[in-house]
Amino acid sequence: MNKKNTIGIIGVGSFTLDFAQRSADFGYKVSISSIDCNYTIKNAAEKIGGSVTISTIQETAALSDIIILFVPKEKLTTIINQLPDLSNKIIIHHNYLISSKTITKDFYKNTVAQTLTSLFPNAAVVKVYSLLEASRNNLNMKNEAKILYYASNNLQADEKVKNLLSDLNFTLLNLAELIE
Repeated sequence: MNKKNTIGIIGVGSFTLDFAQRSADFGYKVSISSIDCNYTIKNAAEKIGGSVTISTIQETAALSDIIILFVPKEKLTTIINQLPDLSNKIIIHHNYLISSKTITKDFYKNTVAQTLTSLFPNAAVVKVYSLLEASRNNLNMKNEAKILYYASNNLQADEKVKNLLSDLNFTLLNLAELIE
């Protein structure tokens, strides 16, 4: 990637904090926000250092080129209603998989990512999964490769996200190629 994108993270969890750390380590500007964990993100941002800032959900979404959305389903509507126009942005929606055996041909259908695509038609949505068991084993493995599964219906966004995740030392598996 020629220009370093600004990464926005909405929602706090082990994956998003690891993502923020990796992004800051590789020179990306990072904005973090959450609806309930302000103390947690303040402490995390201080530990990460670098170019990490804490912002409101609206500021994070507005200022970022790529937005990582890690929000429980029951809070998704609340978050979506707070977001500004996301035209020309890339939304990465992250979830955990219990097992790689749950991947099927129709995996992308009826997901939150598909809902986000319909709600934000001028944004590109990429769905990213990490295995729950793998995330537990890799919590403190800074900058070591972690396997991520991804799916997208937008080739341009797919390529940008693939490049970003590769830059951050993630190992990538394209769901479309796995289930064909």
